[in-house]
Amino acid sequence: VRKVSNTRIEIDKPGGMVIIESNTPLTIKETKKERVFNMVPGLEAIPIIATIPQKPGTPVVCTISVKST
Repeated sequence: VRKVSNTRIEIDKPGGMVIIESNTPLTIKETKKERVFNMVPGLEAIPIIATIPQKPGTPVVCTISVKST
């Protein structure tokens, strides 16, 4: 898991990479472990926080894409 920029996080996976991008700052929440167990749907997750703009009506866009290797 690496934070490439203030608005982009990349997660290396076997066979590819998951890319999270947003028009607002993204932060990886600090936890005791790198990943946390999410009971629904029963898998490990990386908690990512998207900062919501203070100005009302400002759209927040977040995209998740997968790049295969």
